[in-house]
Amino acid sequence: MSSSPRTTPVILVVDDDPTQRYLCRQVLETAGFAVEEADSGASALEVFASCSPDAILLDVVMPGMDGFATCSRLRAEEAERSTPILMVTGLDDVASIERSYTTGATDFISKPFNWTILVQRIRYMLRANETLHRLQLSERRLAAARDQAEQADEAKTMFMANMSHELRTPLNAIIGFSTLVRSQVFGDLGNPKYLEYIADIETAGVHMRALVEDILTMTRLDSGHYVLAPAAFDLHELALSTMALFRGTEMAADRDVRLADGNGWPVIEADERAVRQMLLNLLSNAVKFSAADQPVAVACRPDPLGNIRLSVTDNGIGMTEAEAALALVPFRQVDGRIARKYEGAGLGLSIVKKLIELHGGSIQIDSRPDVGTCVTLSFPAARVVPASGGA
Repeated sequence: MSSSPRTTPVILVVDDDPTQRYLCRQVLETAGFAVEEADSGASALEVFASCSPDAILLDVVMPGMDGFATCSRLRAEEAERSTPILMVTGLDDVASIERSYTTGATDFISKPFNWTILVQRIRYMLRANETLHRLQLSERRLAAARDQAEQADEAKTMFMANMSHELRTPLNAIIGFSTLVRSQVFGDLGNPKYLEYIADIETAGVHMRALVEDILTMTRLDSGHYVLAPAAFDLHELALSTMALFRGTEMAADRDVRLADGNGWPVIEADERAVRQMLLNLLSNAVKFSAADQPVAVACRPDPLGNIRLSVTDNGIGMTEAEAALALVPFRQVDGRIARKYEGAGLGLSIVKKLIELHGGSIQIDSRPDVGTCVTLSFPAARVVPASGGA
């Protein structure tokens, strides 16, 4: 097909019979087409190269190079198999029709012509080819856009990973030295205000480091570089140690964080570090979005299929169904205002979602505004380590 748009489609008529070419020209020009002619397969190749027709009407039976050979050569010389070729044959046997398609023909028509059908067949082929051309162009554009998006995403991932790595070093120094100063290892600071200020510096540094760690974790998860290290461990013991660690944080001070009865908690094979991070993130959210006098409960139970459901429940502000879905999207806040009440980068639940899915599990959020939220992690039954039977 011509690379430049035409107002009048050009049809190449290839036939060794001059009378047949003349009749085709009269009918096609009357129907609004421009016509180029070739009297053999060899001349068809030359005309095709010089005028780039929009469609080809190609007779099968010709001396020398017949229509089948000509069709094969035309397809071989095209950069793309796009120019419609209508094979003209007086042979209506199945073998000839199959050979027409095998050599690259778009369609076939038998002699003697029904001239109305010929014109409509050519128009149909041109419309179909134009649709195909537009589809191919759209596919190329989509592929280019996809490649650009993937490159941009890779660049973003690398930038965030490098940025997070570079930030951790000075943050560790800030936290370490502020802790040292607050401890007054080398003597009294004098004014008590200094102790308040240094404590604020330390708290801000710890908060910033946690944010950097979350960004680095999300970057590894998004890029597929987060590799699980599964091992068998007691889920109840992990919950106890994680809650003890959480109670030592400033946000959990004086909060009632409860653990359900230890009976029935299984041994599972999972990445212990990842499970601990998931539980810490859920506890942090539960405490952040509930009043100081409200309890937070951690529980574990199997479902009828043997999957293990680890849940964290609070009696906090709750969410609508739409807000719960939004909370799982990275860097999205349910309250998106700059002056929002609750701090955070919007990564806690999205990290939990990706980590549990990496274990082959799922996350479920049951929440009602002004009632509370229960977030449940479902570990597949295949990760449960069977209890060893004793004598």
